Amino acid sequence: MSVHTKKRLTKVSIGEEEFSIPTKEAKAILSLVKSVKKAHAMEDSVSWDKVYSDSYGDTPRWAVSLRGARSKENMSQKELSKKTGIPVTTISKYENGGREISEKQAKKLAKALKSASRSL
Repeated sequence: MSVHTKKRLTKVSIGEEEFSIPTKEAKAILSLVKSVKKAHAMEDSVSWDKVYSDSYGDTPRWAVSLRGARSKENMSQKELSKKTGIPVTTISKYENGGREISEKQAKKLAKALKSASRSL
C-alpha cells in the first residue's frame, strides 16, 4: 500500500498577498504571474488565450483541465487509474495532450472526480 506524503510547500508573495504553493508548481505559477504582470504593463487588458498560450503552449485546454481537476482532489494519476480502470500511462497522455479523451473515458473520469469531491 502506498503512503500519501505531504507536498513540500513554498511561500510566494504576489503583491501584498502571501501564498503557500507546492514547490513543484512554484516555477510555473510565478511564470504565469510574471506574464500577466508584463502584459498588464503593456496594455489594460490581457486576453485569456495569450496568458494560456504563454503558460501551456499548445497543450489542449481539456488536458490542463483534467490535470487541474485531479490535482484539486489531491489525487495521483495512479489513484485515478484505480477508480476508473484507465491505465496510468493513458491518463498521463490525456493530461499532456498526447491523446484525446473519448466520450466514454471522459464520463469515467468525471464520475471518479465527482465522487472524490463529494467524499471531502
